[in-house]
Amino acid sequence: MAGNPNENQAFLDRLTSIAEANLTNDQFGVTELAREMGLSRSYIYRQLKKLTSQSISHFIRNVRLDKAMKMLRETDDSVSEVAFKVGFGSPAYFNHCFHVRFGFPPGEVRKSHLNEPAPLSTRGYPENTRSDSAYAHKVAWINKNRKLFFSVSGVLFLVLLLYIFYYGFNTESFSKKKIAGADKSILVLPFKNLSSDENNQYFADGIAEDILNHLYRIEELRVISRTSSEQFRDSKLSVAEISQELKVNYILEGSVRREDEKIRINVQFIDAKNDQHLWAENYDREITDIFAIQSDIAKNVAEALQFVLSTAEKQQIEKIPTKNTDAYNYYLMGRYFLYQRPEEKCKNSIAYFEKAIEADPKYSDAYAGLSNAYHLLTWHKFFPLQEGKIKSKQNALKALSLNENQTEAHVVLGALEMWFNWNWDAAEKEFIQALKLNPKHPEANQYYSEYLDVMGKTEEARFYLDQAIRLYPYSKIMYAISSNHYLREKNYQAALKENQKVLEFDAHDELALWRNFRIYFHLNEDKKMIEELKRVSSLKNPNDMARETIDSLYADIKMSDIIHWAIDWIEENEDLDDFYIATIAALICDRETTLKYLNRAVNNSFRAPRIKFYPDFLFLQNDPEFQIILEKMNLPDD
Repeated sequence: MAGNPNENQAFLDRLTSIAEANLTNDQFGVTELAREMGLSRSYIYRQLKKLTSQSISHFIRNVRLDKAMKMLRETDDSVSEVAFKVGFGSPAYFNHCFHVRFGFPPGEVRKSHLNEPAPLSTRGYPENTRSDSAYAHKVAWINKNRKLFFSVSGVLFLVLLLYIFYYGFNTESFSKKKIAGADKSILVLPFKNLSSDENNQYFADGIAEDILNHLYRIEELRVISRTSSEQFRDSKLSVAEISQELKVNYILEGSVRREDEKIRINVQFIDAKNDQHLWAENYDREITDIFAIQSDIAKNVAEALQFVLSTAEKQQIEKIPTKNTDAYNYYLMGRYFLYQRPEEKCKNSIAYFEKAIEADPKYSDAYAGLSNAYHLLTWHKFFPLQEGKIKSKQNALKALSLNENQTEAHVVLGALEMWFNWNWDAAEKEFIQALKLNPKHPEANQYYSEYLDVMGKTEEARFYLDQAIRLYPYSKIMYAISSNHYLREKNYQAALKENQKVLEFDAHDELALWRNFRIYFHLNEDKKMIEELKRVSSLKNPNDMARETIDSLYADIKMSDIIHWAIDWIEENEDLDDFYIATIAALICDRETTLKYLNRAVNNSFRAPRIKFYPDFLFLQNDPEFQIILEKMNLPDD
């Protein structure tokens, strides 16, 4: 086929027409395209590589992007609306891909008279498609009108100078201009509890979190997660230092005083980068006004940052989740315990979410919180698997029956389908819906990146993971996921760098130490690998003989024996996930031991699905027993 231009073009045109016919289907991908073409994936892949140097997924993406460009030029749809209409589950990822393809963001399309992209049939070919006669005509016109051109340029330059002179010295205008050009990012610091009852800290935390959730609704605003703000609860750092640490420009801080049914909330909005207070407000209200106060604060932030809120954004910010203040109070207690560490403490959250539901049976957020509590407890094995799955799903579905736009419920459903049920299509559908509702939801970005990683979509997985890290810059879990992602890409130096961040959070993190052990193996740094083995073994008993044994093993026998000794030591001394033991056995391509732990992992490890595209398991790709394991997890080798 590659030698016949007409057949080549017909092949590309057919691919394009099928992709365009499925634009709005965000589930349409490589498998679906191959099915409609009536050709194998491998055949289509080879032909596309010859003709366009693109993979199939990149080809589909470019068809979507080209259509998006046309829609942005010819319709009044917003960028988000166009993103969804061309099959992108997340406007943020659409913006990223669009910028990469065309060299400018989609928001600039209507601001500039930019050239229409070349037809798909010409991209990827070596021929020069420029019209030389047209080009010569343009050059001739410019030469002919050169004098006029420079005259106009001079006038424009003078106008520009006058503009700079006037606005550069106009303080109010200059301040607005600074805000307009600044990175719109915000951190909500934990609110201080000034109540006479120190146990009211949960209430102050809940107010701050709800304000943060309102701010998430502002599409153009980057909001740092609650987990990251927690790192600065009792910090002695100044606002400017915190801003620099998190690379955020604006900070909202406040305090809450609650006495019976009366509340006083004090908030200050600070331009941290320039050490300037933009506004401050005191609210002395009844507790029944709490939702109006939160909405007012979010809208004041939007106004200060010169955002024009859409009708949908206003509706979300002004929405009242419950009219029952007792239910809200119980809900805040539930959220407070949900974030407790270790995770077993979040069992306390269940009772409070249930009380919130009892006070208001139509409180969607309380059902979503209860669903999340069961999910987290089940994931960390503090709750029986089958019972936890059922209760988590029931409450998520109940939340959505009351409010179909409940983002947290969609995220939890996606996680359940991904890790517990291995229902990959259903998981992706939930994650995409969650990201449509809230592109800046930290867990939605995190879980979707993990889903994409399991599916082998490395580039997209890294995008969503980076999004999650921007929202969760102080999260040990995020850097652990990032390190594993780089390991999968065989980028061992980057994996090591990310893993060191995990150990900065917790120097005794056993999984991180074992990850270093594996990284150093791949880097052929045996001595450092041995040091990591000694470090992790000494955590269990600093006085045992393990370190001396390891040194003697390293001096006298080969590396494979050290790996086997490490696996035996793990079995005797710690409860390490079978998936991780399998990755250690796979270092030396020990088929029997690797398959032993992979078979166990399928039954007791939620991390097992990662194995399909994990490079350490490539030596098993054609092994029938390995293929059976993949089939059990609904991950057959396509």
